[in-house]
Amino acid sequence: MGGKRNPISDELQRYKLEAAQANARANAAELIGEETGPANGMSTPKADNNKTIKRVESLEEDNKALREDNKLLSKRVEILENENEGLRACLLSLSIDMHGLALRKVLDDSREKFAKDCGYNGWQDIKTELGGVGPAKRKMSESDILRQHNWQSALGSYVDLIVDRNMFRRRGNQVAHEYDEGAITRAIEATPMGRHRKSLFIELFDFLHGPCSYQSLLSSEVWNDDE
Repeated sequence: MGGKRNPISDELQRYKLEAAQANARANAAELIGEETGPANGMSTPKADNNKTIKRVESLEEDNKALREDNKLLSKRVEILENENEGLRACLLSLSIDMHGLALRKVLDDSREKFAKDCGYNGWQDIKTELGGVGPAKRKMSESDILRQHNWQSALGSYVDLIVDRNMFRRRGNQVAHEYDEGAITRAIEATPMGRHRKSLFIELFDFLHGPCSYQSLLSSEVWNDDE
């Protein structure tokens, strides 16, 4: 196991050597006719040999049991690793779903605010009044919202993002009213989307919650994590 020595295996080898040596001594004693009976209460070489053999057999059984235990432990480790991998995959999937819902909330809320800033009661109202998604998008793209908020990208980029079907809407396929600002900033930071898309989301967040609110909340979130 990992290159470490097995104390029982070492002891087993030692007893095997002692058994071989004792057996050799007993055989030599018999060959030269030496007395093999007890002398002065001392055990004979064969008696010592028998004890050693029994000890070797006992160690072999212990070693066999350890190998079986090791196999069982290795199997259990494999099972736990597979279970852990499954839990990580499940957690990642849940995290992606949660982030998708949080980002969907940014898109839905921004679309509502865009429509209201254009003089309508909301997205459904502007879409109904102007006869569909296309006319509503054109009306929103022609507004002076870009000048009011000093955004960096063309207004059409924001309108396309908040109105069109895209990966963020597909991931968050239900309205997510339960997500607070902190959850949304974490979702924007954690979701791979490219620098341009991220800047659009940040500006939309500030559009909804006030200038520089994203950076302020992000700093607060980081500070709380450190604590």
